[in-house]
Amino acid sequence: MSEPTTELGRVDHAVNPEYARALAAMNTSRKCTFCDTNRMKNQPIGPERSHWWVKHNDFPYPHQKLHLVLILKEHKETLAQITGEEFAELLPIMRWAEEEFKLPGGMLAMRFGAFDHSGATIAHLHCHIQVPDQTGPVVATVFLPDKLRDMLKRKEPIWQPWL
Repeated sequence: MSEPTTELGRVDHAVNPEYARALAAMNTSRKCTFCDTNRMKNQPIGPERSHWWVKHNDFPYPHQKLHLVLILKEHKETLAQITGEEFAELLPIMRWAEEEFKLPGGMLAMRFGAFDHSGATIAHLHCHIQVPDQTGPVVATVFLPDKLRDMLKRKEPIWQPWL
């Protein structure tokens, strides 16, 4: 297991105050929320897996029919740290989710590495499965400029001419 980064949670990436408080508490405790299911708001779902937990996102993005998070059980932050066996377990998980939730389509995104490049809020390698509910714009971010992040926090429309 690798040593976690200095900052486990990126507080300024949180899109609501509750999440910002949770990230700040994680930084203070130095205990990664993703490393222990007892620290997770939503508990893992589905069949037991060797390397990954699957759970509903504790702070789902707006306009999502489904927002799952796939979390590597061992604390790792970069792709260089993930094993072939760990990576290979992702495909059966994605197939399970597609069948279990009868997904018509969606998006899979993996967050790894530096916060400013991954858009992550937690320094722990993880994936998102997102399916829009088609009630409004869905934002899947890697890099989120401050102006856009502030608009999301205020729940303002994001489709602006400057985008």
